[in-house]
Amino acid sequence: NYEDYLWRKQGGAAKLQAETVSTVGAPPPASGNKSAPLVQLVDSKAKRLNPIKRQKLEEQLHELEVEISRTETAIAVYESQLQNFVSPEETQRQTQELNTRKRELRELMERWEELSGLLEPEL
Repeated sequence: NYEDYLWRKQGGAAKLQAETVSTVGAPPPASGNKSAPLVQLVDSKAKRLNPIKRQKLEEQLHELEVEISRTETAIAVYESQLQNFVSPEETQRQTQELNTRKRELRELMERWEELSGLLEPEL
C-alpha cells in the first residue's frame, strides 16, 4: 500500500535490515545461505502489518478461538461420558473420539499461537 511505499522510500527497509542484523548478530544473508528463512521470519514479524491483512488475521484468530472453545466443550462431554460405563465397544469408540478431539485441539492451539505471534508485534 502507499504507507509501505513511503516507508521503503524513506529507508525503513534498510534500517530494519540493519537492526535485524545487529540483533541477530549475523551478516546479511546471501541468496544461497540457509539462515535466510530465519532473517526473513524476523524481518516479516518486525514489519508492520497491512491494516487489511491485520483485520483478516484478527478474524481468523477469533474464528479459531470459537473453534477451540467448541472443541474443549466436546472434549469435556466425551470425558464425562467415559465416566459412565455402557459397553466395551462404546467405551472404545468414545476414547477414539476423545483422542481425535484432543489432536484437533492441539492443531488449533498451534495455529492460534502462530497467528498470535504474527499479530503480537502490532499490539
